[in-house]
Amino acid sequence: MQILISRPKYQVYLENSHKKILNHLQIGTFIPILPKFRNFLIRTFKNYDVKAILLVNKENHHLFRDNGDNVVGLSILFNDDPDVLFFGYFGAYDHNPYKINLLINELKKYAKKNNFKKIVGPVNIPVIIFGFGLMEEGSNKQLCTNKPINPPIYQRLFFKNGFYVKYIEETYYTRVIRCDPNKISGSYDFSEFEYINIIKENLHLYLNDMIKLHKNNMPSYSKITPNTEKNVHVLFDYLFSYKKDFLIWVIKHKPTERIIACGHLAPNPFLKDKHGRLLSASIEHVVIEKDFQGRGLSIFMYCKALPNVINPKRGDRMKYYTNSIGIDNKRAIEFVKKYINGIRDRRHLILEYKLN
Repeated sequence: MQILISRPKYQVYLENSHKKILNHLQIGTFIPILPKFRNFLIRTFKNYDVKAILLVNKENHHLFRDNGDNVVGLSILFNDDPDVLFFGYFGAYDHNPYKINLLINELKKYAKKNNFKKIVGPVNIPVIIFGFGLMEEGSNKQLCTNKPINPPIYQRLFFKNGFYVKYIEETYYTRVIRCDPNKISGSYDFSEFEYINIIKENLHLYLNDMIKLHKNNMPSYSKITPNTEKNVHVLFDYLFSYKKDFLIWVIKHKPTERIIACGHLAPNPFLKDKHGRLLSASIEHVVIEKDFQGRGLSIFMYCKALPNVINPKRGDRMKYYTNSIGIDNKRAIEFVKKYINGIRDRRHLILEYKLN
């Protein structure tokens, strides 16, 4: 632990211990850190060599010396690009503007001292659980993995400190519907395509194809998170922890045997019925190879994937799902609104700051 600044009431430390960071991490997220999440957090922090800025209140330390917690603010720091510093889990215990500004200033000073050209965030790795961005005021505040919740004071203070919007992601909510892709799509022909569920036993056959799809086909405006190859096994291990065989899929083009699309569903463990059954999930990382875009494959994937979430024989009763889409992805937004009655209910902003 390294002291960055010391003032009469507060000190700011740079912390390298992942165990100590994890002890205080709840300050930076409204999403509860469940016991099942901790292993995925530790693995992710190791993969990205995470550090943290800790804001400590020096008052009353003598009262709670043995088992107290005087950390009142936090932000993690990490990078896999020498020019870009990512930050995440940014929060002050009581959302006090003075403490928030202290953390923002230390974030900028750390970036300048270490010769970064940009600061981007918040990115709360692993994103599949804790999400990214600052929530736009008026968004749905129902507890959900992958969807951060924060008061609007953070957004306002970041803007005052010279940050600007880099990327906006909207979330659309809808009920699960059963659909026949051939009937809903009209003129599209899906006879050349095969829908394949991914499970632990066959992941190795398709993992490289999925990584390549994301690397080569995701639009530039959506590439705001760090290199996912470092953490791809954490992502899939988290999804497999739900013990469902329908959460991950790929699409094969049968004439060429190529994998040309993929996606996954991430369950929301905070929304269950009275029997403890999961009720909702979010559709994430849907990507289609550029040569096959415009051929109705989004319809094909949705109609194949979603009926799996309601299966009385297996006890699956997911009635709702969300879909997160960058606001520049007009085609995807039009599809969600037109074909599956999606209703926008959240918006998150990724911010950027350029250093001189």
